[in-house]
Order: sequence, then C-alpha cells, then structure tokens
Amino acid sequence: MKILVVGDTGFVARYLLRYLKDQFPECSLYGMARHDPADPDVAVEHLRGDVTSTKKVAEIVKRVLPDIIINLSSFSSVSKSWAAPVACHQINYFGVLNLCLAITKYASNARLIHISSLEVYGGNEDPSVCYSESSSLNPVSPYAVSKASSEFLVQQYGASHGLHYTILRPSNHTGPGRKPLYVLSGFAKQLAEIKRGLRQPVLSVGNLDVHKDFVDVRDVVQAYGLVLMSDRVDQQIFNVCSGNSYPISWLLDYMINAAGVNVEIKIDPSRFRLVDANYIRGSNSKIKDVIGWQPRIPIETTLQDLLAFWENAI
Repeated sequence: MKILVVGDTGFVARYLLRYLKDQFPECSLYGMARHDPADPDVAVEHLRGDVTSTKKVAEIVKRVLPDIIINLSSFSSVSKSWAAPVACHQINYFGVLNLCLAITKYASNARLIHISSLEVYGGNEDPSVCYSESSSLNPVSPYAVSKASSEFLVQQYGASHGLHYTILRPSNHTGPGRKPLYVLSGFAKQLAEIKRGLRQPVLSVGNLDVHKDFVDVRDVVQAYGLVLMSDRVDQQIFNVCSGNSYPISWLLDYMINAAGVNVEIKIDPSRFRLVDANYIRGSNSKIKDVIGWQPRIPIETTLQDLLAFWENAI
C-alpha cells in the first residue's frame, strides 16, 4: 500500500507520520509539501511541491500512484484567514481542486481522505446544539467558507468522476508542538515564560467567553488511521471531535492553576475574531458507530502535556 500525505510538514503531520509507520510498517509512505518534512526521523519519501500548482500536483500523483491520499495541506488559521482570504482559498479550495484533477486522471482507484473542519457549521448562541454530519453548514469566516467549498468540490468529483473519498471534520485539536498562534498553545507558552521569569506576570488573551470543542491531536491521528483501514467510509463524512464544548475561560483557569503562577489577565481586542459564535460542539456518534473511534485522552492531560512541552521548549 502506498500512502501520500499532502502537507507533511505541519503539526498534525508530525504525529500522523509516526502513527502510520507504527501501524502500517510495510506501507510505502510519501509526503508532499513546499518545505522540509515535519519529522526527518520518520522514513518518508518527501517530494517537494506546492498544492496550488496544478502541474506539480499532477506530476507527484502520477509518479507515486498512491492507494491512499491524506490531504493535510491547509491554510489552517481562522484568525489569519480574515487578513489573507485569497491565500486561504488558493490553498484550501484550489489546492483540493488540483488534487481531484490529478487523482481522477492518474490514480482513479485511489481514496482521498480530505480534512475539513468543524468550523463549517459556524456555531451558534445555544449551548444545547450539537452538530451532526447532517446539520446545515453555516461558515462564518474565510477559512470556514474555504473548507465548506472544498467539501462540495470533493463530493462533486465523487458524483461526476467516481472519486473515492472520505471527508473528516475535526474540531479544534491541540497538543505538544502546536504553534503559539493557536489559543491553548499561546496560553501555555506565555505561562511557561512567566514561570521562568522571562515575561511579566501578565497574560494577554482574546475572547474568553466562547465555548469550543477540543480534542487531542493524538486522538485525531488515530481517527485518521482507523478511517484509512475501514471499508465502510467511502463517500462518507465524519466529525472528529470530543462532543464537549469547553469554555475558553475554564481552560485558561485550569492551565494557570496547573502552571502554579499568579497572573493578571489582560484582554487584547486584536485577538478577537471578526465573527465568532459563542458555542460550537460536534457529535462524534457516527464515527463511533461506524469505525469505533472515540477520544481517549482527557482534556486535562492534553493541557498538562502542552504546558510541559513549552516549559521544556523555552
């Protein structure tokens, strides 16, 4: 079996590549991205290429002739997508179009595992709402629009060209190694710096009133692996989420207590999103029923590991 991981230089790729090598030691593992691979210790044949290049994507798919393509390539920052909507759509929509074109031309029997986002649901003001895969989409950011659009594109190629695909909608995921651009890792880095005396005991934060569904990256890659092995997921969509909606304020309080520091909280309006619903929570019932996945790692463990990572990194 030949597996091509598109976007093999990012945060999730570091965990996924190791998981794939552990679970599928006999597979031939290929990676594609503009930069060097995320984990040089994992035996991956890395092919340099930009997903926005129609020609390069076609060349790589034709060369590898993969059985499975996992598309991790993404403009992944919701907040940055407001400032760079064109770049966001070039990667998240037109990059996926390039993959669909190449797969249908050169690897028509391959299966595309396309990573979307729980953000496509948009969120709401009602804490009782739990989004299932059949819920209406209501994207409210350039990032979410690009992901929703890419889903429709993949489904169109499934209908028109017989593309074998599975669409996954992960919720916010984090863990050791996450860049501090993302909220929980940003908290952890600041707390580690305060603890080491490298920063004044003032924590700069954005909107603490929102509630988000979080899951550990190590659970996320296990879901991707189980989907890869399943014969029950063709042309299906699955949420990959915790099923919980955590208040950002509670997550921050837990991290402050775990770090053992006294801090002043400073609200920074520049960290607020232009549009941000108060609640977003996904249902993981379908993926649990079909392939038996559910998150194993408690959110408290994730937060502790994130703090430990930054305490060792700075």
